[in-house]
Amino acid sequence: MEQRTFSERLLLVAALILCAILVGYNAFYSPQASEPVIIYRDFSVESLSNEEYQPLPGESIHRLNLNTASAEELAQHVPGIGDLLAQDIVEYREKHQGFQRLDELKNIEGIGDKTFEKMKPYLTLS
Repeated sequence: MEQRTFSERLLLVAALILCAILVGYNAFYSPQASEPVIIYRDFSVESLSNEEYQPLPGESIHRLNLNTASAEELAQHVPGIGDLLAQDIVEYREKHQGFQRLDELKNIEGIGDKTFEKMKPYLTLS
């Protein structure tokens, strides 16, 4: 039988210890599954720039129902909508018995193509 040198035995012991540490870590580590975090941002007119809005990494988008959301919810949670525009949206909705399509928002003064594209991911009709 072949004899191992001291260096070979030392390397073998070190490799076994490293393997034991890795196996033990994986055996006892279990990441916590959690609910997705919804981040609301303040999209008041003062804080909104003309640049295209980009969600933060890992940010979930909470979609508001355009036919049921209050003016306050629209102003606080949808980019491109301030207090006055949110009130105009609610008034338009009441006058026309709700929205049939999201692009009807463009019929409201102050909502053009760029603003509509910023708002669209945050709104739903269902």
